Amino acid sequence: MKHLDYYIENQKYSISQLRLVPEYLALIKTDAHFKGKLQDNLKYILDSIDIDKAEGFLLDNIGWLVGISREFFNLSAYFSYNRADVNTEKYIWFSEPESDYIVPAGSLEDINYRARVKAKAYANHSKCTREENISVIKNMTFADKVIIKNVAPLLLDITLIGSNIFVTQTIQSDIESVLGRGVGIRNLEIRNGN
Repeated sequence: MKHLDYYIENQKYSISQLRLVPEYLALIKTDAHFKGKLQDNLKYILDSIDIDKAEGFLLDNIGWLVGISREFFNLSAYFSYNRADVNTEKYIWFSEPESDYIVPAGSLEDINYRARVKAKAYANHSKCTREENISVIKNMTFADKVIIKNVAPLLLDITLIGSNIFVTQTIQSDIESVLGRGVGIRNLEIRNGN
């Protein structure tokens, strides 16, 4: 957005007899000040809806619109009673985590969250083809390469290769959520790309 100097613009379109009247100059200066503030507010609004410029709660709102949140706690991954998945492996929650892997920080920095919002938005419009799935998984995990092997109907082995892969405790369920209805992951392998 081009930033205009409204004081100069007001002078440019004023009749010559008024250009030296102090009261008139004060009037157009005040007018230019309010127009400048209006332009600054409009730029703020436009930046707040641009995923590459939004920050903080504004980015949270964009994530909410596409169906993702900064919080990555998958409650079914923790021990619970009377659940259909009671026989699956669970984490045990500690109030003081011994490592970030067991109980990770609940929110992501804007740069990481922005990439996940873009991946989720892309997944929402995906036809779940192999190429689209690979592209979405690369965006979600920052992997350099993704290998998908079909091991059984609706069951995949996925290998992520890269030196800066973004891993959360729910990475497997996050990837399953974008693969397509009913598709699951048998094995998820993460390899260093070096």
